[in-house]
Amino acid sequence: MEKMSFIRKTETSDMKEGRKMTRERVWIFAFIMAFTVGVVILWRVHGVKSHVSVPTVKETEEITKTLEKNEVADATKEVITSDGITLYENAKYLTVEKVIRTTVETEDGTSETKYDTYLVSDVDLVNGKDQTEEYAKALDVTELDDSKVEQVAFLDSFGVSYENQNGWEVYENLLAENGICVDINQAVFDQETYEMTKQKRYMLKDSACTMFKEIEDAGYDQLLNQKLSYQVATTEDGIQIPDSFLAEIRYKVGERTVTKSMFIQVAINNWNTEGE
Repeated sequence: MEKMSFIRKTETSDMKEGRKMTRERVWIFAFIMAFTVGVVILWRVHGVKSHVSVPTVKETEEITKTLEKNEVADATKEVITSDGITLYENAKYLTVEKVIRTTVETEDGTSETKYDTYLVSDVDLVNGKDQTEEYAKALDVTELDDSKVEQVAFLDSFGVSYENQNGWEVYENLLAENGICVDINQAVFDQETYEMTKQKRYMLKDSACTMFKEIEDAGYDQLLNQKLSYQVATTEDGIQIPDSFLAEIRYKVGERTVTKSMFIQVAINNWNTEGE
């Protein structure tokens, strides 16, 4: 697995500079998400027909045997170990994110995407402080409008508190608040996503989450797909951690195809604040 640092670092002792970097990252992340959705749609529509050779029956059987063998082997070891959890438990500063976006496609091929929520919070667990912002109204297809970024309360926005909690407890409580109460080591490697994006994702066997239930209650004509997964990152020390969780549901309402996704991430920060 390619190593990447999941502990974000700032280059200055001023958290305002970190906030500026966060706003730039929000826009970049929003752009990448939109681009990735486009790539996946194109791959689904054109990739198999134009660029992927169809294996023979014998080749398919061999591939299936190999995948089954790998899945059994992976099931014997933990994806996320106690070392990864300990990193969160010892964390002093976190960046917490929750993004919900909706894409509506019509039969003529046009689509429209909007952010229902785009929350980013820098949390100081040492001093019990946070700076939480809502970016949903500030994002459009061309730029990030800083004047529309809203200052909001962490508890009201995320539905959980970080008071008297360590980083791992914050992560678990945030997942539970959104109905994601599963064993993260009971998961299967998502080979399809890896082939398309090279992201190391694991599909959770229990795909329940609050967002799925809300959409089911609202009603739809046809459920096309729903999945719950998390992406693994590897620290510079070789420790695997759950980088982010992604819930996605795709369904039809009349002639429209709707894709709704929820992204949750809790990352550790090294804020080099004055006086430390």
